[in-house]
Amino acid sequence: MRAEELFADDADEITLNGTDVRKGTIAAFAHNAIVLEQADPASDEYARALADLREIAPILRAAGMFDVFSVTLPRAAKIVAEFAGTYGG
Repeated sequence: MRAEELFADDADEITLNGTDVRKGTIAAFAHNAIVLEQADPASDEYARALADLREIAPILRAAGMFDVFSVTLPRAAKIVAEFAGTYGG
């Protein structure tokens, strides 16, 4: 299946396994995971990335992403385990 078959040009969101998934969710997860690894844990940037990952992880779990891909960045992997259930990473 190609991306355009999941998301029509005019669609910003689809429902997978009963969960709404917005366009850009995977890219947002990747960006925030990298920020979490690189930012100072005391910074506002870190806090924002952490909050966003906590929101995004269960959505990606419902979409099946963690059944296919393992998170290798330690801080992001911990968030996935905590907020999206244990995964095979």
